[in-house]
Amino acid sequence: MTRKVMPRLGQPAGWRERHKQDLDNITLPDGAAFYVTPGHGYLKVDFTKLPASVSQHDYLDDQNHALLGEDCSMIMWMAEQGLIPMTDSILNMIRTIPRTSAYGLLHPGQVVIEAGIVVGIDGKLYNNTERIIAGRPHERRIRDNGN
Repeated sequence: MTRKVMPRLGQPAGWRERHKQDLDNITLPDGAAFYVTPGHGYLKVDFTKLPASVSQHDYLDDQNHALLGEDCSMIMWMAEQGLIPMTDSILNMIRTIPRTSAYGLLHPGQVVIEAGIVVGIDGKLYNNTERIIAGRPHERRIRDNGN
C-alpha cells in the first residue's frame, strides 16, 4: 500500500525568530537559503527555480517555497544537487523516506517527478536529471481559495 506524502502547510514553530546562516564550505544555488530557528534548521527552496522533494516532516510556506528540515530532506537535497558527497546512508534515506514533489502538490491534475534520485516502482534507485511534468496544467492549485 502506498501512502500519500503531505508536508505541513505554513511555517515551523519559531520561524519568526529565524535568521539566515551560511553553510561551511557549501555555496547554495540561487533559489536556496539556509535558515536557523531556535529549535531547528531549514533549507528554504524556491521550487519554481530548483527541484524540491518534500516529506511529511517538511513545510510548504507559500506558493513557491518548501522548507526542508536539516536532519533528512535537506541532506538528501544537497547530495542530489552534488553539494555534498552521496553516501550509503544518504542513499538509504532516499530509499526509505517517502517524498513527493513540492511543485506537484501545488499543481493537482499533473503527475510530477522531481529531478534527483527517485525510487522506482521496482524498488531501484534512478537518477532523474530533470523535472518531468505530465497532465493538465489548468487544474486549480491546492492552496487556491476558489476565486
